[in-house]
Amino acid sequence: MLNNSVTASVSKISSFLEPVTIDNPSAYPNRGWEKVYRDLWVYDYEFTWLCSPNDTHGCLLKAYVKNGVVVRIAPSYNYGKASDIYGNRASFRWDPRICNKGVAMLRRFYGDRRIRGAYVRKGFLQWVKDGFRRDPETGAIPAEYVRRGEDEWVKVPYEEAFQIVAKALINIVETYSGARGAELLQKQGYTHVLYTPKYRHGAHTTLIDVDIVAMWFGPYADPYRRDKRMPFVADGYMDINPLDAKKMGIEDGDYVRVNGDPRYEPFEGWQEKPNDAKVANLVLRVRYYPGIPPGTARIWFNMYQASHGTVKAHETRPDDLAKTEKTNYQSMFRYGGHQALTRSWLRPTLLTDSMARKGVAGLLIGKGFAPDVHCANGAPRESYVKIEKFEAGGIGGEGVWRPVTLGIRPLNESDSFRKYVEGGFFVGG
Repeated sequence: MLNNSVTASVSKISSFLEPVTIDNPSAYPNRGWEKVYRDLWVYDYEFTWLCSPNDTHGCLLKAYVKNGVVVRIAPSYNYGKASDIYGNRASFRWDPRICNKGVAMLRRFYGDRRIRGAYVRKGFLQWVKDGFRRDPETGAIPAEYVRRGEDEWVKVPYEEAFQIVAKALINIVETYSGARGAELLQKQGYTHVLYTPKYRHGAHTTLIDVDIVAMWFGPYADPYRRDKRMPFVADGYMDINPLDAKKMGIEDGDYVRVNGDPRYEPFEGWQEKPNDAKVANLVLRVRYYPGIPPGTARIWFNMYQASHGTVKAHETRPDDLAKTEKTNYQSMFRYGGHQALTRSWLRPTLLTDSMARKGVAGLLIGKGFAPDVHCANGAPRESYVKIEKFEAGGIGGEGVWRPVTLGIRPLNESDSFRKYVEGGFFVGG
């Protein structure tokens, strides 16, 4: 039961909820709330910025600032004013552009785990102060300056951080540009720049989830698996310029081993863990691809990587499938995967229980962990790698891959195939 004082208070409050009949809306009583509402949308100033939260878009947005705090983010409706260095102007049809990650970005601005300030590794900072010392023969940085995962972090003013980054980039460009730069990288054991893109509409590994789709993913498909080295009915592969491969003695379809920086890849401390290193070190096929620029190589992101279970299965199962017995996880690599060579930077602001984030589906904004949308991530990276022949591409490692012998592959085209490409079999009507 409510006492009399509480009952009176409730009655007084309820009186404000009673319908009011007003003949003239402009004479509505108690209109002070309108100013409060309007003030919600009054800002001291605004600025335009580009939002790229690790996805495929770069949205041109506006941030609205009040009392020195960004209080709202919205589309800029300015795409039609944007142009590139050649004068090509974007279309207004891109507007409006914003998603819930952009809307919630201000929560990242002011999140309790945001790193406030600029930090640099102690060894790297000393390298800069010592004038960017390098090995005169190879151009390599002395090991005492590069102790990732072990070094202390030193906080520096932002202006100094900008100077460090700019000077380091200039040093890297000056060191490794041109023929001399290529020579230095080769002396360090690197042969190519590897990049690992993914198909725009091939979400992660969807392209090879089932056998029939995996067989269409590349040229190394065989439902009968006549070559038992194949981890699946298809095989992971790397695209490389044919002329580069020829120089290295690598034929179209050969298996190669690809190594990165031995200090960090496939993981730090791999020298003391040979079994883990065996699982992680990448082995895959090479595809001759004339469209790949010399000095570079490409591995598509959309392929399942090897695990301890798949490597064990590949080496012990009677059929040699790289398929884990307990879970049926199926790898498309015999050993390793593209991420044995690229580094995903773990940004701490994406790994907290207080960070705002979009839900898995729909338009809801939530907080803390959620599958897929709140995890360690990073766009595919580039890295310098060393490519070496591992095994011949013919069945069982004998000879060359059969399509090469048929004269239907780059640098190995038969006369009839060349005639076909040139339209020589076409007869006009």
